[in-house]
Amino acid sequence: MKSHRFISVTTNIGTVAMLVFLYFFVSFNAPGLVALYAVVAVAVVYAVVYLTAITLLLNRVNAEQGGPRAGAIERLLLLLLSIVLLAVFVDATVMDYYQPLSLYDEAIGLLALWWLLLLVSNIAGLFASRSVARALLVATLAALLSAPFAASLWWINAPSVNSEVSLAVDVYTGGEDGYDIYRIPGMVLLPAGSALAAGDPLESDRILAFAEARRNGALDTGDIDLVMKVSDDGGRSWSDQKVICTHRKDEQRGKCGNPTPLFDEREGRVVLGYNLSGLEDEGRHHSTVVMSSDDGGLSWGAPVTIASDNFVFGPGKGIQKQHPPHAGRLMLPGYIPGSAGAYYSDDHGASWKLSPFFEGGNETDLAETGDGRLYLSTRHSAPIGRAPSPNGRLFSISSDGGDSWPALSLDEALPTPVCQVAVINGDDEGLIFSNPAHIKSRVKLTLRYSADAGATWPRELLVYPGPTGYSVLAQATDGDILALYENGNMSYSERISIARIPRESLLPSNQNQTDVPPGE
Repeated sequence: MKSHRFISVTTNIGTVAMLVFLYFFVSFNAPGLVALYAVVAVAVVYAVVYLTAITLLLNRVNAEQGGPRAGAIERLLLLLLSIVLLAVFVDATVMDYYQPLSLYDEAIGLLALWWLLLLVSNIAGLFASRSVARALLVATLAALLSAPFAASLWWINAPSVNSEVSLAVDVYTGGEDGYDIYRIPGMVLLPAGSALAAGDPLESDRILAFAEARRNGALDTGDIDLVMKVSDDGGRSWSDQKVICTHRKDEQRGKCGNPTPLFDEREGRVVLGYNLSGLEDEGRHHSTVVMSSDDGGLSWGAPVTIASDNFVFGPGKGIQKQHPPHAGRLMLPGYIPGSAGAYYSDDHGASWKLSPFFEGGNETDLAETGDGRLYLSTRHSAPIGRAPSPNGRLFSISSDGGDSWPALSLDEALPTPVCQVAVINGDDEGLIFSNPAHIKSRVKLTLRYSADAGATWPRELLVYPGPTGYSVLAQATDGDILALYENGNMSYSERISIARIPRESLLPSNQNQTDVPPGE
């Protein structure tokens, strides 16, 4: 009987800990490295408190039944349990959320159900008396009342934007306008002087910032809309939020996701690619949809489904080729699960075709160099979510406008977790690249510059040292670089912000760029 109750107590503690961990695991993302040390310290304190409390409770159970006090073996087992739970927690904090569970919602659901059933079954046979039940309740309430101490981590971990950034503005913040979380930014810049298909030429740069607006936490599935904001003053101020896509059928609510916009300068038209999924008859299958705006994003035409081939856009942005071959071609990058590629149009969006695909790619961005070549960067399609070794970024360069692509290569000079990245054209053959510059965690948003189409990346600038996720880049008419990126204090899904980086802070004229040691 004593062994049964001992096992029940220890199993319950482990189960409760794992349920709490699961909640934060699916609701938020990996915290920054600075926060990690504070989290570990708090976790150690909690482990000691619970170890002491449960040992006392176990002694009380045994005393009421005339049994011996907890011995050295039982104490050792409790200590080992605490160490294991702490190790699991710490490992999870330095891994991108979802990744140990292979990105499958079903796996999360089954684990949660199993832990919950285990908890209920053990509670049913746990207590020998009401006094023990009351004691455990008091200990639980005491632990809950100490939760504000954990909240203090928000102030402990307060990363700041690099002082070289000339503008930093939060565009979307979780909890505002009826949505829990905003993720997956998309952005397109319409240069000053652009002639629109409908309306007057633009007097200043116009920035369109898109995002997935998630009603039910950070999960990649569920009730998710597409929203947009507009800035005509370089990102300093923004219009009211506008919902441009909802995906619903009767009582079902699905997902509008993966915003990937581009600007057709020849037609004066914004084209937005996105995906629909999540209804009962769709499951994980994605429909490929585009819609366009002739007035610079102020209004939108009817959406057009161009395929139901499970192609997932971007996310981030598309491009219009500026140089031969195929100058004027519209390109929306993306992937079919496990293979990267792009949709392209040579008739300004009237029809779309698929480019060749690579085996092994995933979320994708591309940029054109000054000589007309296309540089494509794609995310690892890792089977268990962890970035393969050696670490680096997969890329390919096309010399025929995307009609064909050489096999993917690995650039080990670009440390990266399993994550989306952004890339745009710089000067001549130059490229500008942004990503969380870490081999394991989504932290340290870093911009890099290459003057030789990605052969080398000699210049880099750390924009934000804290938790950062997906990003998208654009270049203003004055040469400044705009980065729209996920970030936060404890989680990269707290907000989406825009940073304006002066041209001279990254491109060759600057001699004082900040170096970021790879993999730290």
